[in-house]
Amino acid sequence: VTIDKIYTIAKAKSGVNNVVAILSNETTALPADSTGTVAAYTNSGTDIYIYDGGTLLTYDGSGTTSGKWKVIAAGTNITPSSPTGTNTTKATYGDHSGVAQGTDASSIVYTITGKSFVGNAFTIVKTQTFTKSKAGSAGGPGPVGPTVTVTSDRAAAFTATDGSIDAEIGRAHV
Repeated sequence: VTIDKIYTIAKAKSGVNNVVAILSNETTALPADSTGTVAAYTNSGTDIYIYDGGTLLTYDGSGTTSGKWKVIAAGTNITPSSPTGTNTTKATYGDHSGVAQGTDASSIVYTITGKSFVGNAFTIVKTQTFTKSKAGSAGGPGPVGPTVTVTSDRAAAFTATDGSIDAEIGRAHV
């Protein structure tokens, strides 16, 4: 099952735009070996967008003036990266790191605060979740196969991989 995006929809008051947060990557499966050691964090980051109605607000890392916002990330069993994109319409978190050994689930809670275009303060909390996609354990050795003997009344000559000829009359062993 793949979930591409999850949207949160809320009813707005008449005459006032609703402020909504969107994460570009709300859930990620991290590849891990059979012991749970994560092999790569590629594409584990996310972009955060904040809409006031249908218009994007500006990420400025402060969120104290109208139309601006900031975000604080707190990881559980994972180390969040730092946001980039100040004074743009999105905060970009690159690939995260440091998933704790001995746990298969991690999350990052993003607390987003700011002010709408008309100056109304808001706080939105979004969660990005992570699981491990573990490789299976190596299997044991398989059973020993049967011995096969092929006999013939005719002479046979075999060429070995090194180019030498092994001539044997009447019996070939496979």
